[in-house]
Amino acid sequence: MAYSLVAAKDATTLGLYREAEQLYRRVATQATNTKQNSFAGTDAHRVAHAARLNAFVELAELYARFELEPRPKEAGEPAPLGEGPINVLAHGLSCLGVEGAALGQDGFAGLDRTSHRESELTGSERTLLARALSQMGWCHVRAGVALDNQFNVQLTESCFAHSIRLSKLAGDRLAASQALNGFGAFYQSCAQQAGAHANLGSSIANVSGPAGARLERRASENNVMKRASVSDKNDEKPDDRPPDKRASTHGSGRALLKLLKHGKDTRGSPGPHGEEPDVLSVRFSRILALGKEDLWALAERRLMEAFDIRELEGGSNLDVAQVAVSLGSLAVDTGRVEAARAYYELALRSYTADGTSSDAHPRAAHALAGLARVARHQGTKLLQSDRPATRKAGALVIDEAIAYQARAVRSRAALGQRHGLYQASVAELRAMEVQRDALQAERPAPVHDAIAPVQKAEGKSPASRRRSL
Repeated sequence: MAYSLVAAKDATTLGLYREAEQLYRRVATQATNTKQNSFAGTDAHRVAHAARLNAFVELAELYARFELEPRPKEAGEPAPLGEGPINVLAHGLSCLGVEGAALGQDGFAGLDRTSHRESELTGSERTLLARALSQMGWCHVRAGVALDNQFNVQLTESCFAHSIRLSKLAGDRLAASQALNGFGAFYQSCAQQAGAHANLGSSIANVSGPAGARLERRASENNVMKRASVSDKNDEKPDDRPPDKRASTHGSGRALLKLLKHGKDTRGSPGPHGEEPDVLSVRFSRILALGKEDLWALAERRLMEAFDIRELEGGSNLDVAQVAVSLGSLAVDTGRVEAARAYYELALRSYTADGTSSDAHPRAAHALAGLARVARHQGTKLLQSDRPATRKAGALVIDEAIAYQARAVRSRAALGQRHGLYQASVAELRAMEVQRDALQAERPAPVHDAIAPVQKAEGKSPASRRRSL
């Protein structure tokens, strides 16, 4: 089983995701059978338990991080093989003594119980727990469920936060950088969701999941604090200054840090119709109070921390490339096009630096698609000019974007033609080609080249004119 795990890891590095999935599922099946047929406490039982945990976490990473579609379950394979990454992770967490279902339903109460279990786990199991929580956060982001409601927002943030804490306690900063990268991508999604709203909370439905017993106890304990807060607030002197002269909550980085550490104090604030705020809104109101600009700043800080760790700690080129792609995507969203191009070019160089990858690698498609996106943005902007030379330059940049996107399509062909990323890349390539064809249709016919020889021949004799014709 150990050799199969190593071979599967190498296959993942080379982009052979189907081969890696087959090896991991074979290890999970063998480990399950060995664990069932051995006695607890024996070496065989412990080895099978560790191999099974590794296989589940690695499979979830294939499905969540590399967006591989699970192969249907075959005869003889144990559950949850063949299911999605969230179910695979929940099963792996249950092997660690963590209730996977409670983690998804109970939110912070389930995560708090996870911290109580840490002292009972070995060092390798804590490492796997940190990776599992990080992948759970990635699953929520990739599946698009992290922003379904305010409860899921806070649950996803907590998965990444606990993963970072566990990794740093274990001294594994490279593992922490993976969760930091997910943190940055998550905050970027939050900024996109916030949009023109005042804050993130106003753009997401306030539909909470079921609170656990610990959270309910905390709510009952906070009742006295709410009443005291209301009485204290009534004694405060009102601010008579105009609204534009009052102190802003998000005006400085120090205010942002204070808001993230302590959260917005809403315990004494009544709801929109005079009722007391929801328990979950009181407990989980930290990033919900942030606007788009603050979320973008927070995303960049997390991503830069991950980038610094992977450069200083000697992370692989593939890891550096992954963070560079995330930074490039963030730079595009914030309008820094030149910075985005630099990040994407760094990612593309990193994919081919150690010789284990190339621009045909499925991961390299993220950098190629990013470069195509940047080139198309620049080309479209140049085409809006009234100067013919500028418009001609814009058409050339559009051709460059098409070349990048075509390489991205070839890279993602390894995922299969039915994969969503491959189909999205093909659709983007077709849209770019339609834009180029429309530009060619707008160009006037080059009639002046055909008329010029006739005009030059008008001053000649009939015989010379016939010879020229």
